[in-house]
Amino acid sequence: ENYNMVSGIRSVGINTGLVTRDYDEYLGPLGATLNRGYGWGTVTVEKVLQHLDLLSALSVRYVLSSQDIVHPTLRLVRGGRTRIYENVEALPRALVVHGFRIESDPLGIIHSDAFRPREEVILPNTVGAAWSRRSAPPSPTASSAVDFVDAEESRIVMDVEMGERGFLVL
Repeated sequence: ENYNMVSGIRSVGINTGLVTRDYDEYLGPLGATLNRGYGWGTVTVEKVLQHLDLLSALSVRYVLSSQDIVHPTLRLVRGGRTRIYENVEALPRALVVHGFRIESDPLGIIHSDAFRPREEVILPNTVGAAWSRRSAPPSPTASSAVDFVDAEESRIVMDVEMGERGFLVL
């Protein structure tokens, strides 16, 4: 059963055979290859800490562990048998970024230290070609704001204010 879904807790774990190969590959460095329909394989604390940026880009705000964790971006919220750590570097659930890069291997860039999800999106060559023919990219430091007006299970309403052209990332 998917206890997170039943409890109304958003999770990056997927307990269904409907997960995409891209999502599976995105989480691959965590050792989180999905066992189709039965959740994740074994994920170690070491792998989570090594690739915490992948979880941060997915807006993962909390990490649960049966072990003590020492990491500069994880703050202990609750101790005990199952410890709860807040990921203070987690991206917001929605944000606007103004920069973009066109890459032939987007996943390779996302898995590298060169990826800056607060500043840019990575577009594959197939999509990026249309963007490269347009005018110069907007300033990566342009000011924008996203506010959630309403959020339900199957519907999100946001108020988005963009200082310049950009990408709404959910």
